Amino acid sequence: MSKGNDFKQIQLLKNCTDQLMIGRLRKDAALLVTSTGLIRYFVDPYCDDFIPVMEHAEIISKQDVSYGGVDSREDWDGLNLDYDHTSEDLESKKSLIREYLEDKWIVFLPEFNRDGQNQIHKNFYIYSILPDRPNVQATYFTAVPIVNMPSGRFEKILRDGQYFDLPEYRASVRPSPEIIFCQDCAYVIRSEVNEDIFLPQKQFDTSWKCVNPSLLQKVEYKKIPEHSKYIFEVNESLCFIEDYFRNQLETYEEEVVVEKKEEEIVPIVEEVVVSNDASRELSFLHALQQLTSENGLCYEFNDLINFHTSVKTNPLTILAGMSGTGKTQLAYNYASMLNLGEDSEELLFMPISPSYTEPSDVLGYLNAMNHEYVPSESGLVPFLIHAQKYPNRMHMVIFDEMNLSQVEYWFSPFISILEKEENDRFLTLYESHANCTNRELFPSQVKIGRNIIFVGTVNLDETTKEFSDRLLDRTFMISLHKGNFKSFFKAFENLENQVDGQDIESHKCKSAQEFLSWSHTGKVYLDIFKGHEKELDFLDELDSLIQKYIPDGGISYRVLKNIGNYLKNVPLLENGDMIMDRKDVFDVIVKETILTKIRGTETQLHNLIGEPNGDYSELLILLDQFKEVSDFKLVRNNVLKKAEELRIHGYAH
Repeated sequence: MSKGNDFKQIQLLKNCTDQLMIGRLRKDAALLVTSTGLIRYFVDPYCDDFIPVMEHAEIISKQDVSYGGVDSREDWDGLNLDYDHTSEDLESKKSLIREYLEDKWIVFLPEFNRDGQNQIHKNFYIYSILPDRPNVQATYFTAVPIVNMPSGRFEKILRDGQYFDLPEYRASVRPSPEIIFCQDCAYVIRSEVNEDIFLPQKQFDTSWKCVNPSLLQKVEYKKIPEHSKYIFEVNESLCFIEDYFRNQLETYEEEVVVEKKEEEIVPIVEEVVVSNDASRELSFLHALQQLTSENGLCYEFNDLINFHTSVKTNPLTILAGMSGTGKTQLAYNYASMLNLGEDSEELLFMPISPSYTEPSDVLGYLNAMNHEYVPSESGLVPFLIHAQKYPNRMHMVIFDEMNLSQVEYWFSPFISILEKEENDRFLTLYESHANCTNRELFPSQVKIGRNIIFVGTVNLDETTKEFSDRLLDRTFMISLHKGNFKSFFKAFENLENQVDGQDIESHKCKSAQEFLSWSHTGKVYLDIFKGHEKELDFLDELDSLIQKYIPDGGISYRVLKNIGNYLKNVPLLENGDMIMDRKDVFDVIVKETILTKIRGTETQLHNLIGEPNGDYSELLILLDQFKEVSDFKLVRNNVLKKAEELRIHGYAH
């Protein structure tokens, strides 16, 4: 076998390592002890192996019929097993593993390792453990992808031949799907059809389209008796269904053909994934606070909550404040809590140069002479391609001092893209019909998925550029509070007590699926104002007041949506209450989304903002009228700061 072919096969096997399988503990195999003292056990897959494994079986060790795992700390952390890794009683450890895994379904991620004899072995990491289902004689499972959107919108995508994303279903490792779940419906290829009707996009092997929707049947599978017995849902994007149930779907009498219709009303309500475990998110935040303390940083806990909530709510979050307050370090610490690193290509630190004047400065360009795409030295395009390739991993870009250049110039393609529906977020690098000789490395479009976080840091001084209202409407600008030095010293002094017994690693976010399960955004945001209509009254009054002095500076529907989504994303305590008082949250929101746009000359703003002592301020008078909504402590301080700027400089930022 040539080295070139060998390398290609290894690369194909690597494509399998973020795809899930299901199996059982191999009962006829003894648990072994490795040379390093770990216990090795084996799992038999109960689903099809991946295409590269079957096609290139000659490079797989003949001994590896099953997949092998070891009792590593990484595998057992997060599972409900009281397992002492330090124990030297190997027989007890073997018994505990067998007892825990027997008669359960093991969902796992494969891994392929080469030994000293140049053979590749099939290994795995546990993803989750599922209990057995009584009275179900499961012998074989089919992996079925799940689409998370309203079924009406999905059917429109099918009819129009548009691409949709199946993040857990790669074309390079799995066959074309024959069944797709969406809401309570299964979309099944008719039993008499002997062709693939779901085809992948060439550049993106998790992006698919339907080429002949008339060959699909739509089955409301929850009408099938005892359906829940046979469906093993492992996350929001993939489930495994037992072979008996698959046959029922394919032969079910009631079917609805997905045909082209002249007119159809498609629901605009987006589904959201709601986390059922508030404690995981809370432990994440407390561990983040501990990590920042260990790294010599001092943030108010509310600032960390604010930053986390903004990241969940907005594609772009901006950290503002004086130089040296730890803006960049906060972003790095947050990335660490998401298990992101620059070495693994999941974190990109990107200093912004004052010379950036257009998108090509950060993206690159198609060379008209040799027809090659030349990526920018910023590394942004390869990073985005990596994020698209690994949608189950979070990725973060840190734009350091992003307003040294006018943001709207170099960031302009993203401003509009990030407002679109997730399936429509494509960044165009060059025209699709253009001749590009390295298109396989740099496709004409890159998908900007929800697994990408953009964080910018800014200093607000005379060396930087102001943000436009267009950008401010689409982001949150968070000003970090600089605590006093004595409080900083006390936090340092008490650090040993704060971190005693706290295992930060165990509280880090495990995956993109977990992070996105904490995010509750979408078009259904007005329900958060039920019982709090007084907040809307305040926003209406504030909108009118601002427009009185800044005709184009009121509160748009986009800002209202941002406010609603922010309120929906404030982490909850285990009793269902917000971790911060709602009045304090509303104070933060008004300061970060609305007051950032109140800027202008003394002539324009004097009556709106008033004097530095608070006199003659129509804005402060309005706040007094809505004390039941919030005490607006942060807003009041910001108004007085702007009044002082007017007095000294004749202009408020």
